[in-house]
Amino acid sequence: MNIRVSPMFFAVAFALSVAVPSSVAAREEKDAVDVVDATDLDALRAVLGKEATAEGIIAMQGENRAGVVRYLNFADDYKKALGLVFFLNYSEGSTFTKEKLAQFVGKKVRVTGKIEEYNGALQIKINKLDQIKIVEAL
Repeated sequence: MNIRVSPMFFAVAFALSVAVPSSVAAREEKDAVDVVDATDLDALRAVLGKEATAEGIIAMQGENRAGVVRYLNFADDYKKALGLVFFLNYSEGSTFTKEKLAQFVGKKVRVTGKIEEYNGALQIKINKLDQIKIVEAL
């Protein structure tokens, strides 16, 4: 029995194999995220109320007077850049220790979370440390 396959069949099969992205390429495309500079207040305000990814160098860490909120700031003046806030009342006791947060100071980090505004300052509430990734140690 002789089966003849048209040359057009091969042309169509080749075109489809080239046009359909590989699973790796499709996954990379899906994982691509727009990253906002943590000091670009206009860009951050454009995504206010939404989940976003920001990147920058952590300038300082601190704690409120009552000792129930810790923070990491991307600028010495918290109103000039994004701040990351850690509510100690809502986390496991040792999750957000000063020592654990100190590892991020002076490093370029990428953080993902909902952009919020509190008293004129932009912030992301951090619920888990894995929301913050060190991108580059300076």
